[in-house]
Amino acid sequence: MDNLIEIAAFSVVNDAYILRSLLESKDIHVYIQDENMAPFLYIGGVKVLVSNTDLNKAKEVMEEYGYQMNEQANSFLDETPAQTETPRTTLTSKTGIRIIAIVLIVILVVLLLVFNNMPFIN
Repeated sequence: MDNLIEIAAFSVVNDAYILRSLLESKDIHVYIQDENMAPFLYIGGVKVLVSNTDLNKAKEVMEEYGYQMNEQANSFLDETPAQTETPRTTLTSKTGIRIIAIVLIVILVVLLLVFNNMPFIN
């Protein structure tokens, strides 16, 4: 199975959709990640991902339309094919920040529910 590589991230969902349309018009399968989280919590943005087998073709299309591929995707292009096939699973600082933000949101919601149900003391 091919690995998905993040090639770009956007703060606006529609920008990711535009790039997806351009890539899909050239028969490149595109996946959008975190599109529903963008309005609530911007950490890392809305991500556009493609298969590692489509990476070179995606870079050509992006350059044709004035987009720049992110550094992570460019580093995959520089690796040998044997290295590209091994999955990369690391906990990044962005992942840690997301977890902390989600925990804080849950705590806030619980506090709001608790204080909403408390009677007022006169």
